[in-house]
Amino acid sequence: MSTSGKTLEQRVSDLEYWRDHQITRDTVTVTRFEEQFGAVHAKIDDLYAGMAGIRASIGDLDGRSVASRLISMNVDISNLVAGQEEINARLGVMDGRFEAMDARFETVDARFQAMDVRFDAMDARFEAMDARFEAMDVRMASVETNMIYLRSDVAQILHILRNPYSDN
Repeated sequence: MSTSGKTLEQRVSDLEYWRDHQITRDTVTVTRFEEQFGAVHAKIDDLYAGMAGIRASIGDLDGRSVASRLISMNVDISNLVAGQEEINARLGVMDGRFEAMDARFETVDARFQAMDVRFDAMDARFEAMDARFEAMDVRMASVETNMIYLRSDVAQILHILRNPYSDN
């Protein structure tokens, strides 16, 4: 995000857009992980359902076949557990990312609050300047009035000097 030449409002808008984009991206990623996690749970449920069928047929099988099937089931369950652990690790990473994003948002919020304080101070300064300008306007009006009286007095003096013997 380049900030050169941008107003504060544009920079704030860019930060809000970036934040919304990050939240959307992270939400999509978490949703994807949750879907994968749900698929793993569905596979585990299918395996447990399949084990019920195996248990029913154990009485008909010899010991070697039962051991072979149990080993196969153990491998499948181990693979599912490993997949579940990987998903849990990914979810842990996502939690860390969300915490980092929260910290960043808190920093941005603190900066906005500091900017609000600065803007309030600037508003107070502008109000003080407005009051000074109004006082200067009053003084200028007074000076202009005095100038009008002075012009009138000077005109009378010049008239007297030009016509020293007149009654007026």
